[in-house]
Amino acid sequence: MKYVGIDVSKDKLDVYIRPDKKHFIVGNNEADLISLSKQLQEISPELIAIESTGGYENQAVEVLINAGLKVSLVNPLYVKNFAKSGGSKAKTDKLDSAIIAHYAEVYSPPLVVLSSKEEKELEELITRRKQLMDFRIAELNRLKKVKGEIAKDIEAHVDWLDNRVKEIDEQLNKSIENSPELKRKEELLTSVPGVGEVLSKTLLMHLPELGTLSNKKITSLVGLAPFNKDSGKHKGKMRIFGGRKTVRAAMYMPTWAAVRYNPVIKAFYEKLIAKGKKPKVALTACMHKLLHMLNSIIKNSNKWDENYFKSKELVLN
Repeated sequence: MKYVGIDVSKDKLDVYIRPDKKHFIVGNNEADLISLSKQLQEISPELIAIESTGGYENQAVEVLINAGLKVSLVNPLYVKNFAKSGGSKAKTDKLDSAIIAHYAEVYSPPLVVLSSKEEKELEELITRRKQLMDFRIAELNRLKKVKGEIAKDIEAHVDWLDNRVKEIDEQLNKSIENSPELKRKEELLTSVPGVGEVLSKTLLMHLPELGTLSNKKITSLVGLAPFNKDSGKHKGKMRIFGGRKTVRAAMYMPTWAAVRYNPVIKAFYEKLIAKGKKPKVALTACMHKLLHMLNSIIKNSNKWDENYFKSKELVLN
């Protein structure tokens, strides 16, 4: 079986094929990517792994998947640690692509699920909404330190940001109303106590794999799977890291709401606190559990059912 690793930069792609030890470079443009997809179709690789590079990889991912090839988007941190574990210290684009191909062969990372045109448009709107909200928070922090004309200017900007966010929310709602599939999924997600429109839209746009993967894989993908930090006799605290920070951040406040209003999550949280778990640790466990619920709801196309999830208590713990 052949595995392909691709290291992406703004203008070019370094491509490495295992076990052929073949390396070549192509331009990061549509014409070269189409040519690359035809070349890779001829060898039918088991998997093509592309390192996530701040958006420069998006066109390559789309062209290769549309050509019927299996593509995975890998976290640069994971690849870096994988290289260290093998004793590799040198760094070149060729070597990076070879390591990515080796990583794909060893770990078989999950395949990318392409968003539809409507989903991409919604994803861009959600990203823009988050940017505006970040600007708003920054301006409010500045407002605490100034007075007079500068304060009035900041207040005017905050009002503009609030209006713009409302406009984007209207665009998001209209787009979902025009897509029967997205509307159906949003109705399923928002049927869960604690889950509102912001989280449901974030999941739809930034986690299209929801409902297609196992609970274990979807949790790892988001970055909510805890990892041990043990060494010898030292037993460190389990921690979460990596994954899709946008999704994880969007789940934080809705999980607090679920702790108050979702009977299953509330009981779970209270049980953890009674066992002596710190609130932050208990909340992270609840985020983990809530994600399992949402994954199950989309997978089975069933709205929230309290009795069903109570019966699945042992599975969800």
